[in-house]
Amino acid sequence: MATLTVPTEGISGDSNYTGTSIHEYNQSPAPHADPRLEKAKLKGKLDNQEEIFVGEIHSKAKLLERIAGGSFGEVYLGEMVHNKLKVAVKLEPQKTWIQPTLMNEGKVYRKMGSDVDRVPVLYWFGYYGPNDLYAAMIMDLLGTSLYQTWVECNQEFSQKTMLMIVDETLTCLENIHSRNCIHRDISPNNFAISSNINKPGDREKISIFDFGHAQVVSAQPQFTFGSRRPTLQVASTGKIAGTPRFASIFNHLGHPPSYRDDMESLGFVWIYLIKGRLPWQGLKVDLTDCRLSQIGKRKMETPLEVLCDRIPQEFVVYFEYVRRLGYLQRPDYEEIRKMFRRLGHSKGVEYDWLFDWNT
Repeated sequence: MATLTVPTEGISGDSNYTGTSIHEYNQSPAPHADPRLEKAKLKGKLDNQEEIFVGEIHSKAKLLERIAGGSFGEVYLGEMVHNKLKVAVKLEPQKTWIQPTLMNEGKVYRKMGSDVDRVPVLYWFGYYGPNDLYAAMIMDLLGTSLYQTWVECNQEFSQKTMLMIVDETLTCLENIHSRNCIHRDISPNNFAISSNINKPGDREKISIFDFGHAQVVSAQPQFTFGSRRPTLQVASTGKIAGTPRFASIFNHLGHPPSYRDDMESLGFVWIYLIKGRLPWQGLKVDLTDCRLSQIGKRKMETPLEVLCDRIPQEFVVYFEYVRRLGYLQRPDYEEIRKMFRRLGHSKGVEYDWLFDWNT
């Protein structure tokens, strides 16, 4: 039977959190321009094939077309002026800066560095538009999100593809955690298939992106023994970081973010992609605060045997392991990887990185 052991030394307590908040920033004066009007102007210029540039000097991109958008802002396909590299350009109006996700994201990328595998490269971030109306970012262009890919595969992945996704997404977390970064919003929408548009010879990989809620913590936290165990009392603030469906139990309890939260959220993503549903979906609660509380309680009350019903026991072992981790204790990524690869080999899976969407 598969097992994963948590060391008894070096486990940190929740009370000694020494993380560095990166939500602190110098906010520009509130702009006078209307974001909706500026959005319409941008659309009109693109429709008329006018040239629009974002960035400065050697980090300037020309906007080509709108890719996506919503209440958070807009994402455009761009092209770097100096080398014609295809990039993504994100624009976020200042009106959304009650929680400055885009500027926070840019600072996280810079703190992690530009050489983190499975993480998009940041080329530039700053302000754009009249009165610095937008926070702006130029970064690597990725492919389709893991969620959209799952939908296009009729919401079902083969056993082989799912186990390779486990391997790939685990590597994503290992890489960002090695830079002391906690993502805090792990979901299928925040993993993407590498587009290879600029490197056609590379094999497809899964990358992680959208670090708007992320936090970089101290590289040398103060460690003590023990960590608080979950209870059935959910934090009363009604606020959590990230997507409620995939949030960790400790996130619901209002504990400071840690690596174990990302790991538990990743497990929820795996179960969702395998089963198509999590037990706390579809709760009939009207008020948002009550809904978050009920989701948290349902997560804590759901036995792992129910959560992982009809799927390999290795997933139960995984959840038991990550829930035993102490605050800011690093998981043993290699042992987790070996456990799931042994499962794959026992099922005849060949890790050739040819996924369902390649066939």
